Amino acid sequence: GAYSKQRKELVEALGGPFWTFSDKWSYAHDVSSLLVTGAQDEHKHETVRKIVDWLRGQGPQIKDSEVFFFDDNTLNTPPFAGSGFNAHQVSCKSRDGIIGHCGALASEVVREYGVKSC
Repeated sequence: GAYSKQRKELVEALGGPFWTFSDKWSYAHDVSSLLVTGAQDEHKHETVRKIVDWLRGQGPQIKDSEVFFFDDNTLNTPPFAGSGFNAHQVSCKSRDGIIGHCGALASEVVREYGVKSC
């Protein structure tokens, strides 16, 4: 939820508001922070575009080619093809249908360019 303990813990795990530019959460349809909820499967590439555009409006000019997205759902990485962003499917060794069973392994979160599925 909006003011949940889990959201607070996640912000802290990401380094706090200094690194996330805020502790404010926004929704995928109206991105106004780096912390976004409600992104729909197969449309997450659109949400990433909104996040990058918002961030650029705050000052940092990050190249699309330096943006990396990780997801365990088989539906979410293919739409990134042609976006200029990098996207990698994770939880490849532990699957439960279209989603990963236990999340990503640290070894799957890599700085490799391109769009890759399991």
